[in-house]
Amino acid sequence: MTVIPILETERLTLRPLRSEDFEEYAAFYRTERSRVRGGPLVRDEAWRQFATEIGHWHLRGYGPWAIEEKATGAFCGLVSLWYPEGWPAPEVGWVVWAKFEGQGIAYEAAVRARAYAFVTLGWPQVASCIRDGNTRSIRLAERLGATLDRRIERPDLPDFLVYLHPQPGTQDLQAPRIPNDRRDEMYRLRARSHVRATAGVVELVDTHGLGPCGESRGGSSPSARTMFRSFTRVCPLFWSF
Repeated sequence: MTVIPILETERLTLRPLRSEDFEEYAAFYRTERSRVRGGPLVRDEAWRQFATEIGHWHLRGYGPWAIEEKATGAFCGLVSLWYPEGWPAPEVGWVVWAKFEGQGIAYEAAVRARAYAFVTLGWPQVASCIRDGNTRSIRLAERLGATLDRRIERPDLPDFLVYLHPQPGTQDLQAPRIPNDRRDEMYRLRARSHVRATAGVVELVDTHGLGPCGESRGGSSPSARTMFRSFTRVCPLFWSF
């Protein structure tokens, strides 16, 4: 089973989806706004889609994160590394619930997820596959520096516009690579940690004063904090069972 990493930005936590997120998720899929993600869907269809989002992590080793606002704990939407069968290209995608639009949340989450794809997963290229007519996502892709690469015609659905993202600049390098000669030390740290299962999704938890993804909560040395922060961000797929 893939352990889903928890990522952070200044305002946001990107975390695994949990069972209690389903109500907000289903509410979104009842709206016309969900049309850009294959909606609207009735409740049982939304449940199967919700399960697909979680399952993508365990089939591909990456997938969607719930976007959580640090200040309030609110579930704001999703940011995803997404590449299901038949998809045009591995992509970073996003959706933010209506009440959270206009606050820069999708942009902030997408920058962090994109950095994870380029730096941690080593993707050579990151796309965003956007339905023609989805002007908000097109504007956000362009704000992220992505440029239109090609249009894919679909007979019964709106065309896909495939945007390609630039390689990350220094402001995106939030997930540093780790030299091979440090991995033995990292694996020893692994033995001092454990995992917690939440609604069937495994989250990484440190037992020596570090929060998920190495955010310090005190009680550990600076070197341990640095090592754990790097390892959980760079090598999350090593934490498997």
